[in-house]
Amino acid sequence: MNVLCGNTDDHYRNTALLLADRGRYELSPVYDVTPTLQLSTSRNLFFHLGKAGSGRGATLENAVAAGPSLGVRPERAVRIVNDLSQLVGARWRDVMRERGASAHDLDIIANSFSEAGRRVEPEHLPEPD
Repeated sequence: MNVLCGNTDDHYRNTALLLADRGRYELSPVYDVTPTLQLSTSRNLFFHLGKAGSGRGATLENAVAAGPSLGVRPERAVRIVNDLSQLVGARWRDVMRERGASAHDLDIIANSFSEAGRRVEPEHLPEPD
């Protein structure tokens, strides 16, 4: 989700646990995900996702490349990333409007959502390390 909304403030303190059934804790699926305002369309994350040398790049390809290290097969990672990208790309403007953002506000943060709506093709994925 950080990649899709241009959130580069992804550090260890921006994680949370949720109390699940039977008193177990689980990692929260999202926490403190906020667009980062910047002019450049290329951005780097705190966490390393993909291939050495480019793994901090906030790209859909690197998000998919991180799948195996998280126990997610590449084919499933592609589906998850593409589904989320399509959803965020289709809805982010409406969600922001519903929460009071003006057209000018949307123009200012549009660059943060440059990855949203894009699709990853499996043949264009970086090779794992």
